[in-house]
Amino acid sequence: MLATSNESIMPVFAPSNYKWGVDLVFPVFWRKERAKLQMNQIKLKENKYALDLKQVQLENKLSASMTNIGTMQEQLEVVAANVDRYQRLLEGETIRFDLGESSVFCSISGKKSTWKVASSKSKLLLHFAGKDYI
Repeated sequence: MLATSNESIMPVFAPSNYKWGVDLVFPVFWRKERAKLQMNQIKLKENKYALDLKQVQLENKLSASMTNIGTMQEQLEVVAANVDRYQRLLEGETIRFDLGESSVFCSISGKKSTWKVASSKSKLLLHFAGKDYI
């Protein structure tokens, strides 16, 4: 504190009760700050990796769906071609039956085969139409 002397009006500074200058505290080691910075960088990397993972998963899902659509279309084309071939076979057997060269058994089995293939085609179409790929 400031003390006054009886002899003078000027204050006298007591060396035990004052500080001259400014206290400046500066950490020599930045361990905590560096640790916080590294933790934030790790969190940013984790978020980036999670985002990349989600993107790859979505791309794989899209690719699988597109492959599934292509396979279903190929199956539909094969079944449609089989229906056409069985229909022609049935027509040929009907003509042979009318000419007397074929038996009733061949004609009936041809109709059953055509019906089975047409039924599988309709099931495939219903299955394909029921899927939500978009």
